[in-house]
Amino acid sequence: MTCTSEYEDIEAGGAALHEMDAERAAESGDRPALIEESTGQVVTYGTLASRIGRVAAGLTERGFGTGDVLALWAPNLPQWAGVALGAIAAGRTVMGSTQLTRSGS
Repeated sequence: MTCTSEYEDIEAGGAALHEMDAERAAESGDRPALIEESTGQVVTYGTLASRIGRVAAGLTERGFGTGDVLALWAPNLPQWAGVALGAIAAGRTVMGSTQLTRSGS
């Protein structure tokens, strides 16, 4: 099943999302990239870029290869971005969903 957006495409200069993050990390590694609202946990661009690299390398080492799809279902937390972007950086496809949680649940 192919899903498309009702919105116009955004021009990103030909760079993939994980590549844009790596460029941003080089420019502003200590600046916040992600902030988890309920806990205030901050993930900097440098930390996110490091996570992406570690996930990409780990998946490749474990034989996660071309044509494989990572099914990712997890809480809506900053770690989700590192895993999803890491799989994409390794050249793989991600099918993901976040599990939304409510405060006090």
